[in-house]
Amino acid sequence: LISLTNKLKWLEILRAKYKSLLAPIRCLPSEILNLIFTLFLCDPDIQNDIDSEGATLPGYTLMAVCSCWHNIALSCTALWQKMWLKADLSDDTEEGLNNLAKLAAPLIWCLDHMGETEPLEISL
Repeated sequence: LISLTNKLKWLEILRAKYKSLLAPIRCLPSEILNLIFTLFLCDPDIQNDIDSEGATLPGYTLMAVCSCWHNIALSCTALWQKMWLKADLSDDTEEGLNNLAKLAAPLIWCLDHMGETEPLEISL
């Protein structure tokens, strides 16, 4: 009886995993998802914020959903072409220069993924 109960629990877990494969969002073509991701950025509260404390890149969140979304988000150049850099350019101390150096990695990531022909928009 215990083994049947365990098997039933295991089957319920398995069913829940496979049920997500049938979700309607999985039926959308990648072109539509790309458009949705681009429209997602029209919200002024959603932006690529890069400062010395770290980076908030909404595209990373989309990439974490599943491998399909990961690939679509990587190819969606609009996710990476608009950035808000927050840096104290007047701080020429060692700490200030280190803070500027911290901006490099997320900035390079965005530049690498925004596409060669897309316009770049940076706000300071």
